[in-house]
Formats: sequence, C-alpha cells, structure tokens
Amino acid sequence: MTLPIGEIGAGAISGGAVVAFVMKMLPILMRKFNSKKGNVNNGNPGKAKVCIDRGLKIKEHDIAIKHLCALTEKVDERMEVARKENREDHQRIFDKLDELKG
Repeated sequence: MTLPIGEIGAGAISGGAVVAFVMKMLPILMRKFNSKKGNVNNGNPGKAKVCIDRGLKIKEHDIAIKHLCALTEKVDERMEVARKENREDHQRIFDKLDELKG
C-alpha cells in the first residue's frame, strides 16, 4: 500500500530506491560470480577484458566486411558502365563497316 505524497506514492519512491540498490549491487555480484573457481572459461575473473577484446575484433571485421561489400558494388557498377560503352563502341564499328560495304 502506498502513501500519497503529492501526486507520487511512497511506493514509487521506495521502488526507485530498490532499483538503485540493485544497479549498485549487480556489478559486485557479477564479479563475485565470475571469480568462482568453477568458472574455468573466464581467464580474468571479475573483468570483461576478453569479451571486450573479442567485441572490438568482431566490430573491426564487421567494418571490413561492409567496406568490401561497398567496394564490390562499386566495381560491379563500373563494369556495367564499361560493358555498355563497349557495346556502343562495337555498334559504331559495325555501323561503319556496313557503310564501307554498301
């Protein structure tokens, strides 16, 4: 049951305090969980250095893949323009050959 304080109930204030307490305690609890001896996959107990390094490496690879995709699109566009120009040039050559024959 909440007690009205202005337009906000006392429950809302105490709920906010609980959330703040949990947010402060969560990193401490996570460090304690990660530092257990049973967690052999964690090379640095209480730290996320390995995860951060892996995330940065994945980000670098993602950026490289995006750049490669953009470059292949540009190359495809340029090749299509070159094909069109070659077709036009060949058509002009065939037109001139037809004029010379006739």
